[in-house]
Amino acid sequence: MTNETPGATPQENAPPPQPSTTATNKKVTVIGWIALSVAIGAFLLGLIPFLGLLLAIAAIALGIVAIVKKNPAWIGIVVLIAGGLALIAGLISTIGFTALVGSSASGSRPVPSISTTAEADAPAEPEETEVAEEPEIEEPAAPVTPDLATFGTVDERTLALIAKEPDNHVGQNLIVYGSITQLDSATGPCGALISIAEAQKENSFDYGQNSYATAGDGETECPVFDPLVEGDHVKLWVTVLGSLSYDTQIGGNTTVPAIEVWQAELLPAQEF
Repeated sequence: MTNETPGATPQENAPPPQPSTTATNKKVTVIGWIALSVAIGAFLLGLIPFLGLLLAIAAIALGIVAIVKKNPAWIGIVVLIAGGLALIAGLISTIGFTALVGSSASGSRPVPSISTTAEADAPAEPEETEVAEEPEIEEPAAPVTPDLATFGTVDERTLALIAKEPDNHVGQNLIVYGSITQLDSATGPCGALISIAEAQKENSFDYGQNSYATAGDGETECPVFDPLVEGDHVKLWVTVLGSLSYDTQIGGNTTVPAIEVWQAELLPAQEF
């Protein structure tokens, strides 16, 4: 005897269909296959410096993405294990390669030579230095006295022109007469102030042209002036040197002819 629900059809009393096994399995997506491929490549190439390290990092990242995208669990486990092993191998190989390159670079540097103890204790030989020869100092040549026979007297106008423009008569040899107005420590032993004229005068003030006279070496050796003193009347053989400016004792400045005395003859005084 069968229990049938009144009014029910046979199909309504049938048990519900069971879900198929194929429908319950997760499918591997494209990202899963890519992650698995990269993980296998990283595992195989992990010992290659830098390349294995980069592939391992990429495999781990893709494995995480594959898990998030609902791929089968075994995909994520395989990818993460292979990627982890590849990461360790890549780190070891990369660090070792870097250390090897660094040691090779440091080993190629030149090694400084180290002197032995004997060499260090040995006294250094002094370098030979060339002794510079002292330059020979040429002594100034003594002035050559010109031929006094070539000196000649001048008239009053010619002497006035010479006194006016002494620079235009440099080197001219003359015979003049004069009165020494100053020959002392102020002028120096080889310098003197002499009032000159074209001929001998009776009084000192008659010699109207002032001049500065020098003799000898101009500093200490001047035998021409040795017998002379201030106030002497003299006959002089001179050469015109040009013009000379100097400060006077009363605070002014004057320009006079400069002459070089070659010979001086003391004249008898005619003043009374």
